Amino acid sequence: MCTSKPSPPLGNAARTGVVKKGDVVVMCSATFGDQLWSTRGCGLPRVLNAIKVRAGPTVTLVLESSGEGKGRGENNRRAVAAREEARKKAQEKKDKLLAELEDDEKKLKKGLFGLW
Repeated sequence: MCTSKPSPPLGNAARTGVVKKGDVVVMCSATFGDQLWSTRGCGLPRVLNAIKVRAGPTVTLVLESSGEGKGRGENNRRAVAAREEARKKAQEKKDKLLAELEDDEKKLKKGLFGLW
């Protein structure tokens, strides 16, 4: 999650008064064109990289102030928990399939009809 820090007093954000400390970057311009992509859960390095590789002189950011998304914090926590649960289930399934594969390989190594 990317949040804004206090802006320099002579910067564009401070002069307009639109960006405030604690605002969250929720969308960013794509590498080229007018499309926007969600930055929720991406982290600061990925957003900064998207801005650096942007083709053209301008970039579009969509910010959400802390007052706008009061219920979103809980939604984000639920989404993170659901992703983590899905990841755990996928890992368990992968482990189970690998164990079955290893058992099958052991059975095949016994030889012809399990006699040798």
